[in-house]
Amino acid sequence: FYGQVAKSQNDDIIKLIKGEGEVLDVGAGYGTLTKQLIENGFDVTAIDPYIAKIQLAKKWYDVDIEPIDIYNTPFEDNRFNCVIMREVAFHLDMEKVIAELNRICKHQIIIFQGNYVILRKVGQLLWGHKEFNERKRDYYIAFLENNNYKINSVSFRDLIAFPISGGLIGRQLLPNISIIVKFLISLDNIINFILSFFKIQKYFCLRFIINAEKNISL
Repeated sequence: FYGQVAKSQNDDIIKLIKGEGEVLDVGAGYGTLTKQLIENGFDVTAIDPYIAKIQLAKKWYDVDIEPIDIYNTPFEDNRFNCVIMREVAFHLDMEKVIAELNRICKHQIIIFQGNYVILRKVGQLLWGHKEFNERKRDYYIAFLENNNYKINSVSFRDLIAFPISGGLIGRQLLPNISIIVKFLISLDNIINFILSFFKIQKYFCLRFIINAEKNISL
């Protein structure tokens, strides 16, 4: 169930990528986003510091991930057209990583992360999960703007299907039946559209996506 929700999340991330050039998947984990990027024709480099995850990414998805952390990379300046941080920002000290991001990122940064809403915080308590360095959405927006990036869009998603799939509390609440999964993901999209009409997505959606572009005019 969660795999289908994650695929839908990755689809929304991939739709935001603009321009040509290599994409960097930071903290690629088990390689699900990397695999979808490759399937969509992107030239991708994936990095993650955890060897166990790298090994499973190769075993499960035949994805190659380099054992590198984002604080100090061997990549040349402006190598990547787009740098993606999917569920990674909460695990980083952004103040320490921004210099490296600026050096290797040529054009675009996409941050996909958990939104600060009550339901997600309750889920964390039930799961016993604590982030390393969780910040609210506005922190990342201001942080990027203060470091020479223009915010192109801030979008929201994940209302019903994500928590039911086990993505919120680590336990799947409904059977993995295709018609149920598709219905709930479609229902998410419908409710999300309604919330966007009233401009109240940020109060209910469990995930946000920040799409930022390097301001080369400065």
